[in-house]
Amino acid sequence: IIDNVTDIFKDKVTDEKVNSTINSIVHYLGGWNIQKVPYAVQIFYQSVYGEIFAKLAPEYKTDFTSRILESEPKWIEIDKKVKVGI
Repeated sequence: IIDNVTDIFKDKVTDEKVNSTINSIVHYLGGWNIQKVPYAVQIFYQSVYGEIFAKLAPEYKTDFTSRILESEPKWIEIDKKVKVGI
């Protein structure tokens, strides 16, 4: 998931690029309860988020963060009987 997001931002970020990809980024990064994943994954997630956030123009930062935080929670199905919110 995070690899898909980092691929989007390999090159210089422009307003047009942000406008066309912000929904995709929020789709990948939003909704995860990062506190429930291993510490190494938390660090990696935070570094990816931080790298993207740093590249955003100021006018996008508040909306981007709000959309990440307000995303529908994601669930991982471990088996047919157990779903874990992450």
